[in-house]
Amino acid sequence: MKRNLLLILLFLAGSAMLAQAQVEKGHWLLSGNTGLDMAFGKNKAKYGSTTEDGDTYSNFGFYPKAGYFVIDNLAVGLMLDLEFSTEKSPKDSYYSYKYSYTSLLIGPFARYYITEINDLWPYAEAGIGFGTHVSKATHDYRDGSTNKNTSPLFGYHAGVGVTHFVTENVGLDAFIGLGGNSLTEKGEEGGEYRSADKRKFISNQLMINFGFTIILGN
Repeated sequence: MKRNLLLILLFLAGSAMLAQAQVEKGHWLLSGNTGLDMAFGKNKAKYGSTTEDGDTYSNFGFYPKAGYFVIDNLAVGLMLDLEFSTEKSPKDSYYSYKYSYTSLLIGPFARYYITEINDLWPYAEAGIGFGTHVSKATHDYRDGSTNKNTSPLFGYHAGVGVTHFVTENVGLDAFIGLGGNSLTEKGEEGGEYRSADKRKFISNQLMINFGFTIILGN
């Protein structure tokens, strides 16, 4: 009985040390906490009993992070947000058009793992990013010319999450928080309003994301 109790205590102590070792100083964190986002489709418009094809669209996003544990439980590093999207008119449209958008954000982030609770590691995370947003528009009523606009972009996110390590080094993530972007446009190059004009767009949203985390180190 005493031997069994001793084995159980040693197992629990070893498990606790292993769990702590996952997020200890000197290790690296690789995360795709916001995952990989892809979407393709076609919109449809209905007028009474008539249904017509609408524009087609595609979206692609990739949001990796890489950090270093500067102290136990606290990782700091860089995040990258990369997004592409397109929108095209239907083939039988009265006039054709195509829009494309590319956004790139890069900046620092920090993640702090609070403590282990029943094989789960809750954490708090925040990050900010700076980058650019490029939009292109092509219309046949403009003789097929393409207008391009490059604008500065700022983004942020902050919230809480939890990591469940399915192996010693690989975990599944869930995150909930707030995020947003701020975009300032100076006007289209060759566009329809003066280049001195400025328009600012601000968006804020609730974020619910799932992904993965990998811990590297001895």
